[in-house]
Amino acid sequence: MNAEKNHLGALTGMRFFAAMAVVVGHLVADHNLDGSGRFGLTSYTTVLGGAAVSFFFVLSGFILTYVYKDQLTYTRVPKFYFKRWARIWPLHFVCLIVTIYVVGMATIDYEMLAVNLALLQSWVPDSKWVFSFNGVSWSISTEMFFYFMFPFFLIGGQKRFWIKYVLLWLVVLAAVKGIQILDNQPAWASYDLERVCHVNPFLRLPEFCTGMGVGFIFFNRESQRSRSSFTHSVVEITVLLLIPGFSWVMREYRVVGEVRHADWGGPAMALWVQYTAMVFVFAIVIYVFSRSQGILSKFLGSRAVVFLGEISFALYMIHWTVIIAVERQYDWSLANYSPLAVAGCVIVMSVSLAALLYKLVEMPAKNALLSLYSRQFKKAAMTFPLEWYRCLKTPVFWSCWILLAGCALMIDFNHQPISTADDIIKASHAPYRDVEFGNHIRLIGAEAAAMKDGIRLGLVWRKQKDLERTRFLHLCDEDGKVLGQLSPEKKLFDRANSSELFVETLFVPNDKLSDTRIVSVGIGFYSEKENPETGRVYPMLVAKKGPVGMDRCRLNIVVPEQMNNLRKEMAKLNKQKK
Repeated sequence: MNAEKNHLGALTGMRFFAAMAVVVGHLVADHNLDGSGRFGLTSYTTVLGGAAVSFFFVLSGFILTYVYKDQLTYTRVPKFYFKRWARIWPLHFVCLIVTIYVVGMATIDYEMLAVNLALLQSWVPDSKWVFSFNGVSWSISTEMFFYFMFPFFLIGGQKRFWIKYVLLWLVVLAAVKGIQILDNQPAWASYDLERVCHVNPFLRLPEFCTGMGVGFIFFNRESQRSRSSFTHSVVEITVLLLIPGFSWVMREYRVVGEVRHADWGGPAMALWVQYTAMVFVFAIVIYVFSRSQGILSKFLGSRAVVFLGEISFALYMIHWTVIIAVERQYDWSLANYSPLAVAGCVIVMSVSLAALLYKLVEMPAKNALLSLYSRQFKKAAMTFPLEWYRCLKTPVFWSCWILLAGCALMIDFNHQPISTADDIIKASHAPYRDVEFGNHIRLIGAEAAAMKDGIRLGLVWRKQKDLERTRFLHLCDEDGKVLGQLSPEKKLFDRANSSELFVETLFVPNDKLSDTRIVSVGIGFYSEKENPETGRVYPMLVAKKGPVGMDRCRLNIVVPEQMNNLRKEMAKLNKQKK
């Protein structure tokens, strides 16, 4: 059993690297569809971040089967449910509150908040609900359903499990096909059915149950023959190479694209395949590392790596909030900086905060709740003070604070904070204040400032209802002809809550302004989506006032006189620089 525990320690260590794949995936994702990741990092199209969540699902099924096989009965199910809830919910609650504070929400949709607190958001077929607040928490909403179903798959024996397992795959495949059929119907156009195939708990249940199957196979194994450490190491490296190898095959042969365009497939089916295709690869990896004794297992099972694996849940839960906080506090279009250095600081800060949350929130809260469940009220009351006192005496606690302070200073150095909504509104000229586009959205204020490398634009918006449109930005000559443009933006406006002020910061670089014929900058909203009632593309939104063009559908937020002044200021700044 000691050897087996060491092997499971290696799986614990692997959790850290899976969580780190999610972090890196969020940093390099092309979130603005402009070819760049967060903080100006080079964008990479990768499924490893999403696939890492699949790894967690499979591993969760394996670990629970390993722990509860032959021990879980129907009379013990309530305690099992409570223990799983106590393990997840307190940290979820804390990260939710921190995210609300960081994002600075002026208004909160309390129905959406209640669904998040209940961990039911992944059941809603709407991305705004699924990824609301701390967006990554959708996966633990899905995981809670796995915990609910676990006793029904475990109790009854292994033979019944395999029957249920095969039936589950058949039902899920039929359900995905059914969703794809509905997704093609105009009556269902308002539902985000494609996203359902990514996050819906029932459709992701086969991954969890595959992990359970690996657990049963683990217990049925024959006694392991004595092998050299070298042989174990070769096997470990080989199975790990299956992960990038399988990803390469999917990309090289465009598996997801083929499914998307196949007669039997479609967008919904393709998205489900994209995020679940590696389930059996992960099953092989987990089985091998649960038994192996190679050099990689020893590294992953080392004390330091196991600790990193233990804080992986906190890392997963807090990293998105750290990214948003750093991204929104500073204008990353300004000053010279290293995107890799900023991303490194974000990772170090996320890991440091994860360690603190694990020590100060996750474990004390779980222990206190379990003591309450056992009616040990005195022990529950003393849990937090004792855990915090012990934590204060550890090097980890003080090291995390030192790393956080160092990274914060490094990020703050030579970077300008983003202007607040109040700052932009005060600096706005009258024509750009309170400009309504249709009845959908209102521009509350706009600011244009000259920088050494271009022009920074600050826009304050208030969305009044769903846009169904994309914001464009045109660089025009004196006749209104478009000579250049910046990447369009839709996600920011889709995510914004109605009636809430939000800031959009844009940067027009010098290379975009090199054509001296450019004398104005205009914005507006267009659509490529058809109105299901009329079958026609939604019209562009008309600006109700201000310096407008293009049949009043483009508001010129920089007019020729302003552009002339901005160019002079940029020339002065560059002259001072030399």
